[in-house]
Amino acid sequence: MLDGDLTNKIQKTVDEQFDEQIAFTSELVTFPSVRGAEQTAQDFVAKSLRERGYAVDMWDMHVDELKHLPGFSPVTVSYDNALNVVAPIAQKISRAIR
Repeated sequence: MLDGDLTNKIQKTVDEQFDEQIAFTSELVTFPSVRGAEQTAQDFVAKSLRERGYAVDMWDMHVDELKHLPGFSPVTVSYDNALNVVAPIAQKISRAIR
């Protein structure tokens, strides 16, 4: 459970950055993002994360390397235009909420 001070800081930060988040989301949804056609959306997210100071990692899916893993589901679409994008968040949390 979050203490009251931290809850208030989170709510204040959300309120202060609400318009910016709406603008970001509005731009994000203009990019194709259905499976197999999401590369432009992924590029936008990666660029946005880098601009915020995150170390971004992007990689291709190699379905043949994953087939043997438990829980693997058959792939029915191409992953040729579907890079994965990740960025660690731990070091950014304390700076985001002031």
